Amino acid sequence: MANKLFLDEIQYILKMLHFIFPAIHSWQIFLAVCCLPSLLSGACCMFFPESPKFLMAKGRNEQAMAVFRTLYALNTGCSREDYPIKELVDETAISSDETIQKDRKEVPQKAPAISGLRSFQDQMKSMFGKTHLKNSLMAYSIQFGILFGLNTFRLWVPQLFTIIQEYELDPTTFASDGSLCDMLAYKVNKSAVLQELERPYVA
Repeated sequence: MANKLFLDEIQYILKMLHFIFPAIHSWQIFLAVCCLPSLLSGACCMFFPESPKFLMAKGRNEQAMAVFRTLYALNTGCSREDYPIKELVDETAISSDETIQKDRKEVPQKAPAISGLRSFQDQMKSMFGKTHLKNSLMAYSIQFGILFGLNTFRLWVPQLFTIIQEYELDPTTFASDGSLCDMLAYKVNKSAVLQELERPYVA
């Protein structure tokens, strides 16, 4: 019952928008609504702080420390001043020292593809280690659920609107207040009848 009320409300909104803007079709409005989360996420990204890793690599440790303190306060509910780390490593000096040592050793360069795969493998190992395995699986499960639900909703809702419209316009069901299951059963039965009528008659 709740699902039908929700779909009825969406259908009513789409009909009102179609009445106000007759040149716009319901599927265009639906696609525009589906784009809103991505647009809002993109707009919010402009207000996100830079990655602490990026800031440290650029020698901007004070800004990186501010980001760390903000994340600490958000995750723990404690004060920003209670962040236990008081100083960050100067990564610019470390990277320059490593470059000098590599030049002295004259280590042979690996192919970019192999080097990229090795780097990817090393990063994935830490994500699936004992320390981060639980959080990694949780994050992947949430991401899978979001994408699965979004794509299912985007693919099937237009079809549901069509089924509801056919059900309401059919003279045999016009006066009935059927549930969503009744409408789906109506569509299945109607398709079966049409297939039976289209089947060639054999004497």
